[in-house]
Amino acid sequence: MKNVFVKIASSVLLLAAFLFLAPSSYAQHHHGQNSGYGFQTSLTVSSSYNSFWLFIDDVLQNQQSVKSIRVENVPEGDHYLRVEIDDIEHHTIGQLVRIGRSSNGFCIERSRNLFGLTIGNAVSRPDLTMSMIVTQHGYNQGDWYGYHPSPQSYVVVPAGMNDTEFNQAIMAIQAETFESNKLNMAKRLVRRNPLSVNQIDRLCRSLEYDHMKLELAKYAYNSCVDPERYFLLVNVFTFDSNKRELEIFIQRQY
Repeated sequence: MKNVFVKIASSVLLLAAFLFLAPSSYAQHHHGQNSGYGFQTSLTVSSSYNSFWLFIDDVLQNQQSVKSIRVENVPEGDHYLRVEIDDIEHHTIGQLVRIGRSSNGFCIERSRNLFGLTIGNAVSRPDLTMSMIVTQHGYNQGDWYGYHPSPQSYVVVPAGMNDTEFNQAIMAIQAETFESNKLNMAKRLVRRNPLSVNQIDRLCRSLEYDHMKLELAKYAYNSCVDPERYFLLVNVFTFDSNKRELEIFIQRQY
């Protein structure tokens, strides 16, 4: 009988020890899995223009220029993408992007002589698929054949105006009867808030006349948080003359 009690007591002690230690071991195991960068995904960048070099957080990814690239093992979160195009003028695009768990496809678009990076569908068969390079070791990037690093420096730009407040402002502008009042309200909004290109696009489209849209687009440039995409605003105009004038204005800002 004594042996039975001993066996029961031993079983209880083992069960208690398991219940006490299991959560700790589980936590350690999963903490190890999620330490460092955490969830990793991929991104794809493609171009219908020239081939390019891709930088992620100022680290060069591809040795040879390509027209499409998929980079695997990219940590979820904010990253700064920089694209340097393999052309005579060596055009450069830089943009802060949010990498999530879904498809992360980006396209290099060109409007006349201006370039921008927009969200698009990931190409199914990229020219190059590789794991993300986090740091560069043992070589001089400038020694790579065909590559000449840009002397420009880049900074991470802040987000635009809060969406809720911006939508309220748009509704107030659209409620105005006279176009001149709409323009003046839009200018006041621009003076007081940082705006994204998409928000400036909506502001311009709230106006009826092309010449007022052009005036607002020029006025808003210094308040824009992503001016590298400013070329997309040419689509708000009806007349080619206004599109050309905005393009010339943007080129003079560099």
